Amino acid sequence: MRTSKQSGLTVGKKLFTVFAAMSALLLVLVFIYVASYRQSGRVLDAVLYRYNRKLDIGSQVELATTEMQGAQRGLMLSFAMHDPGAAAPYTKLYADSQARIDGLLAEFQSLQLTDP
Repeated sequence: MRTSKQSGLTVGKKLFTVFAAMSALLLVLVFIYVASYRQSGRVLDAVLYRYNRKLDIGSQVELATTEMQGAQRGLMLSFAMHDPGAAAPYTKLYADSQARIDGLLAEFQSLQLTDP
């Protein structure tokens, strides 16, 4: 039967070896945790940016549709008053609002297709 002295390792050396191995394992786990924490922070920022941008686009589309409704009312009034010359600014406002909505919806679509 061998004792600790015969194998060349004392109890203290065995404890130190186990402690060193546990410390190394702990350092590896801390490194993995920090790396994953940073990565999850970047992903969360990207997701929140996309979410907030989608909300902003929705608000801008709502505003543009309200402008289009106002332009329609202006057009109807100008024709009801038999003044077709007054329709030009309303026609331009309507077309500009439609173009803005098209651009916003294209941006919204690109936000839907991209990964964070």
